[in-house]
Amino acid sequence: LKKESLELIDVGRGWSIASAAKRSELLSLRDKIESKEISLLLVHGANPVFSFPEFEVLEEAVRKGHLKLIGLSSTEDETTSLSSLILPASNFLEDWADVEPRPGIRGIVQPVMGTVFDTRGLGDVLLELTRRLIPGDPLGHYSFDGFLKERWKSFHEELGIPGGFDSWWAEILRRGGQWVEPSSSKRCEVESVSPPMEWASDEGGQGFELLAYPTVQFLDGRGANRPWLQELPDPMTQITWGSWLEIHPQDAERLGISNEQVVVLKGFWGEAEIPAYVTPLTIPGVLSMPLGQGHTSFGRFAKGCGVNGWKLCSRGANHVSIQPRALKVKFANTDGSLSQHGRGLAQGMDLGEYREAKSKGQLPKLRLPLPEAYDPKEDFYPPHKHNLYRWAMVVDLDRCIGCGACVIACNAENNVAIVGRELVLQGREMQWIRIERYLEDHPFKVRFLPMLCQHCDAAPCESVCPVYAPHHSAEGLNNQVYNRCIGTRFCSQNCPYKVRRFNWFTFTRPKPLHLQLNPDVTVRQKGVMEKCSFCVQRIVEAKNRIRGERRTLRDGEVIPACAQTCPTEALVFGNLMDPESRVARLSRDPRAYQVLGHLNTKPAVIYLRRLETRREDMAP
Repeated sequence: LKKESLELIDVGRGWSIASAAKRSELLSLRDKIESKEISLLLVHGANPVFSFPEFEVLEEAVRKGHLKLIGLSSTEDETTSLSSLILPASNFLEDWADVEPRPGIRGIVQPVMGTVFDTRGLGDVLLELTRRLIPGDPLGHYSFDGFLKERWKSFHEELGIPGGFDSWWAEILRRGGQWVEPSSSKRCEVESVSPPMEWASDEGGQGFELLAYPTVQFLDGRGANRPWLQELPDPMTQITWGSWLEIHPQDAERLGISNEQVVVLKGFWGEAEIPAYVTPLTIPGVLSMPLGQGHTSFGRFAKGCGVNGWKLCSRGANHVSIQPRALKVKFANTDGSLSQHGRGLAQGMDLGEYREAKSKGQLPKLRLPLPEAYDPKEDFYPPHKHNLYRWAMVVDLDRCIGCGACVIACNAENNVAIVGRELVLQGREMQWIRIERYLEDHPFKVRFLPMLCQHCDAAPCESVCPVYAPHHSAEGLNNQVYNRCIGTRFCSQNCPYKVRRFNWFTFTRPKPLHLQLNPDVTVRQKGVMEKCSFCVQRIVEAKNRIRGERRTLRDGEVIPACAQTCPTEALVFGNLMDPESRVARLSRDPRAYQVLGHLNTKPAVIYLRRLETRREDMAP
């Protein structure tokens, strides 16, 4: 064979998730506990009593004294509450670790903060246990970071990297890891990625199949004790603080079930009461419910909130029966409507139409918040003069997936208060960004629309405030002066985008949540209106950083928290007065439009229409 006729094929496993424990392995562990083969169990980063109901033997074994349970956790949950000993473990932001998500890619996890409480990292705990149990100190390290450094020395020798280890290690810490792709022309996956739990159908089914799915907020339940996530609306249902059962309108009509009506759901493992959410987002014969809620012991924000879906779809059974009750529970829902009612809020554009407009060089019809967009025949107020900057944002609806990461980032950056379920029911949520969700019937599609303060050039809120609390800055920002505001709420009434939030109470943050406050942002009090500021504190910080360089800010030097966090880069921020900035270039895209642009408020948030693909537009 000639050398040039050979191909090198990588047959290694693609992703390390394939090594996650299968259901059969978890059942084997349960059987060993039940047969008293295991007398000591260490639990870290898992809550099997909550998410795997077959682990009921754990509680019985602990109660009878057959098993000693040690919990390595910083919070008490259903599993650690059974522990004989709880060792407070550091948060991942306080600890060292390394990861290898796929062959050739090794990452180093470094602490970004000191420990807040008297905790220790998992690696340090295991090293100390090894020293106590095995005489002679076989590992020879007194800290886990030292152990990791020695481990990476072997990687350095294995890779044959020239130069000394210390300089390479410093570069690894700066970059965050080492990436060496296998030198092959093809990849062949020889091991498929198996799901952690393998559900099987129950032959004795009772009419409905239950689909219990992890959510973007809680995954399997590990995030349920975080109030930011509890108050983040679900992307599809817009429900907060609780659980729901999704049922198709045809099934709901047949069974006489109305929206928010409590139903009794009976499965192989048990039963639960849960309010019904009638929606076309599921299919007939299938009931859907989110996982992650229904904790009995997981902190003040998770305890007693919702229903534990894990208990209804275990032991390989996912068929359930449903029975309505004469009881209703109101959802803490932030949703306004499923329909846009013809207002053209979240718009779409055919791919073929976009390609044609792009080829012809067509420009969108916009009234940008710049002096050249003013028309004395249509505009009542004179144009604003902006010296160096006119800050603006572009939102690409084709990239937005409705995950809500921008909402959480804004909460963290701007000290946005969490109000709780009761005030959400009254429509008094405080989030500065909301993700609106609309359904299109023909064909059936879902569109997401991030809605925040539009920082209009002709802002309706500014003209109605009797004390001039909202005002237009020299850089185009619609600022809100908190100590001027007297709480008339005229600005909120006059805002067509409904993005202003009023503090009906002075919200407190119980310890230790006060430690998360951003010292660069004022904490608002009762009687004050607030809204998106385009993270003005970051703009000021960037200007201070370049003060001695005698230049203006470059494109990309200021990134608000929402744009920084968006996983799909759907949000772009920049200076509209710079024609070469990304914001200015994207505003000239044929997909660009302004929400409610006919009101002539000249919003500084430009949206890009979602691309809709038709069969005839698809390439052969």
